[in-house]
Amino acid sequence: MNKLTNQECFNKVWDWFVVNKNPQSVKDNNVCQYRGPSGAKCAAGVLMRDEDYSVEFEGYGVNGINDSLNQYFNDLVQDICFVAKLQQAHDNWNIIIHNKDFSIHMETTLTKLAQEHNLQIPA
Repeated sequence: MNKLTNQECFNKVWDWFVVNKNPQSVKDNNVCQYRGPSGAKCAAGVLMRDEDYSVEFEGYGVNGINDSLNQYFNDLVQDICFVAKLQQAHDNWNIIIHNKDFSIHMETTLTKLAQEHNLQIPA
């Protein structure tokens, strides 16, 4: 299997949150989840195939201490550190702090990431 490039990862996350305006994936206590209610996904969860998802991944970052999750993303993408930045863009939003729509937050944050990593914004 070919690993996803940063541009491919970026495009999937951009489409999910900016184009399709999908919500943030959080539990009732505002803890982010790879898979949330009503089909919600976090930025890293967007990259994960449904058949590969495990509830055991919840609570861990993509490059954290969960060995199976870490190995999954290392096998899936070329740059796990970039995926961690996508995950942070999703996880670091809070309506009380940011006082703006989540999709606007993601568009702004992802645009900055694209500039930092010389990526193209999907048309």
